[in-house]
Amino acid sequence: MLPNRLESECLKHFNMANQKLEVSYHLLTQSSSFFNSPKVLAVVIDFLYKCIDEALSSLIIYENIRRFIGKSILEEKNSFLPKDFERKYNFFIKISKELLISKKHIDLVKKIRDLYKQHEKSPVEFVRKDNLVICSNEYKIEKISFKELSDMIIETKKFLFEIYIIIKAHQKPKIFTMSEMPEMESGMHG
Repeated sequence: MLPNRLESECLKHFNMANQKLEVSYHLLTQSSSFFNSPKVLAVVIDFLYKCIDEALSSLIIYENIRRFIGKSILEEKNSFLPKDFERKYNFFIKISKELLISKKHIDLVKKIRDLYKQHEKSPVEFVRKDNLVICSNEYKIEKISFKELSDMIIETKKFLFEIYIIIKAHQKPKIFTMSEMPEMESGMHG
């Protein structure tokens, strides 16, 4: 059972994650004619990272509600939600086993985080042979293909579904008052 305000905050972050995933999918599939532009692929990476950030926020809010249900501080502030991604990521790693998050999705979050970090620090990015090539200051090269990004989007969708199942499994069922009760069939005997 999740308190209403916090439940809506949790779902708000989840919905934002879903929207960012949809944007990354749209950019990747509808912008294929612009594939030679590293900017399009870089923007897809940005949206995937933002999607994961929102998804982790949703999970962290959920987990704090689940652990500390009834404590008034949760209603007053969102102080339990870290602002920076690294703190969210570390908290996610701590709770992932308890929430039964699949290893595949834990690895996905790490891969997207690491890819985004490399992209952010990169002085040079370009496309070569259908790969986005990300170069570091130390001349370390990271390549990511259109297919790899597409696979990440598909797997991120599965990760969001896993989060959705976790959040929805602990929600309070709707309890009808007598005036809200659906009409019963007249053929029932009592």
